[in-house]
Amino acid sequence: METNQSGIFKSAAQAAGIIAAVMISLQLIVFVMNPKGMAIGMIVGLISLILYIVGMVIYGKKYRAERPDGIINYGDMLIYLLFISGIYTAIMIAYSLLYYKVIDPDYAQKAMENMQEMFDKMNAPQEAREAAIAKMKSTSFTQTIMSGIYSNAVLGIVVSLIVAAFLKKKDQGMDALLKELE
Repeated sequence: METNQSGIFKSAAQAAGIIAAVMISLQLIVFVMNPKGMAIGMIVGLISLILYIVGMVIYGKKYRAERPDGIINYGDMLIYLLFISGIYTAIMIAYSLLYYKVIDPDYAQKAMENMQEMFDKMNAPQEAREAAIAKMKSTSFTQTIMSGIYSNAVLGIVVSLIVAAFLKKKDQGMDALLKELE
């Protein structure tokens, strides 16, 4: 039989891989469709967030169901979800590197052009346009990747903390026994 640590890592890696595959598929579909506008980016971001949370809940429930009597404390569930989050972040960073360097190396230029179009539609002042473009041009590839790591890490921690709180399951028999002993 597998040790608990290798079992938890294997299960978390499988869950993270599936969640990442769904996210990457969504992003590639959007890439192929080539939609214009910031609203599409926000909608895809919202859909991604929902899918991430749903994935964490589904795999958290699955992990809890595999436990004896389906009982798991908050700490064990949190560790499992944090493993998923960490592995997911690593996969998404690898995908981002591949995306920006191989799949769509002109992404930054396209983003600047989309921003210009958005500013045109909004009749934004020239100073705001110049400041935004200057900020985009001064942001390095490394800064973009580090921002992705930070964002995924924070999101993963917050979602893990919340989902673990909802998915923990106490041993009801032990609670009843303790109450009888009081």
